[in-house]
Amino acid sequence: MCTIDAIKLYMLADNASIFAYTPQALQSKLNDLEVYCQIWELKVNVKKSKIMVFKKGRHTKYDFTFSNSTSML
Repeated sequence: MCTIDAIKLYMLADNASIFAYTPQALQSKLNDLEVYCQIWELKVNVKKSKIMVFKKGRHTKYDFTFSNSTSML
C-alpha cells in the first residue's frame, strides 16, 4: 500500500485498487488520482477499469468520472 496525499492506493504490479465509504469520497479520490497521473505523465486504461459498489439493499445508480470518461454504475 502507498499513500498519495489522502489516497490509499493498493498496488500489485500494474494493478491498483482504491477504496471509499461513499460515492462522493470515491469521486474525490479519483480526482486526486487523475491529478497525480497528470503530474507524473501516467495513463489509466479506463476501458479496462472497473468500479464495484457493495451496498446492502437496492441497487443505486452512481456516475463517476475520470479523465473525461464517465462510468455509470
